[in-house]
Amino acid sequence: MPIYEYQCEVCQEKFEKIVFNAEAAVVCPRCHSQRCERLLSTFAFSLGGRFTPSAMAGGCSACRGGGCACHHSSSGR
Repeated sequence: MPIYEYQCEVCQEKFEKIVFNAEAAVVCPRCHSQRCERLLSTFAFSLGGRFTPSAMAGGCSACRGGGCACHHSSSGR
C-alpha cells in the first residue's frame, strides 16, 4: 500500500494518503477539492534515531565524497 504526498491546487494544503488504486480520486482533507497534485517524494531512512536523506550532498556516509566504490566509475579505477 503506497503512501503518496499530495498538494491541493485550491487551498495549497499538503497531505499524505494511502492509495490502493492509482485511478482513484483524491480529495483534499481541508477544502474537499478533488484538484490535488501528487508530489514527488524523496526517499529517506533512519539510522539510530537520526534522519538520513538517501542522496547525501558530498558523498555517502562512508567516504564523504570519494573514498568508496560509489564514486568511482566502472572502468576499473
